[in-house]
Amino acid sequence: MAYKDIINNICNTIHTGLIDFNEPRSEASMPTLASSEFITNKQQGDWAEDVLFRAINDNSENIVAVRYGKSDDLVAGDAGFEKFFNEYQAELDTIGKRPDILLFKKEVFDASLGYDISSKPSNEIGDYVAKAIAGIEVRSSDQCWSIGDVKELPTMFTKETSKKKVSYTCFEGGKIAVNINKLTA
Repeated sequence: MAYKDIINNICNTIHTGLIDFNEPRSEASMPTLASSEFITNKQQGDWAEDVLFRAINDNSENIVAVRYGKSDDLVAGDAGFEKFFNEYQAELDTIGKRPDILLFKKEVFDASLGYDISSKPSNEIGDYVAKAIAGIEVRSSDQCWSIGDVKELPTMFTKETSKKKVSYTCFEGGKIAVNINKLTA
């Protein structure tokens, strides 16, 4: 089964109380200033992404990691940020968020496109992207635990904490990782 089909199957099992993919996405308001915490978290995430990218490409004989997600260093307040933000919002409405890294079988990897396709327009690389066997979204997090099966999710959505928020990431085999992050106002 193609990666795209696997993701679509996972999306079809997500409870509509969490997200309804038939509803239009709420329009985001453009931030006007980047906090030092945001910039620090972005730098940590960029570092973690680079470590993972290099680890895969330096150690795998069968898999190639390719940078795919937006990698611009622009933050709110920088010159050109408004154009970047608006283009990014339009892309979210057409293809969704690009994972940071795509994984390709070595025999499918296109050396002419290279190891970084993050700045290439979606319409130029769509056929190539569809050949990926997985996408990885890298985040810097305070804590991470691996827990049970996806079937447990509906009961877990009701759990609340006063100082934390919970985010879920699905992995192959129905296992999930739960990242506990600080709440933001």
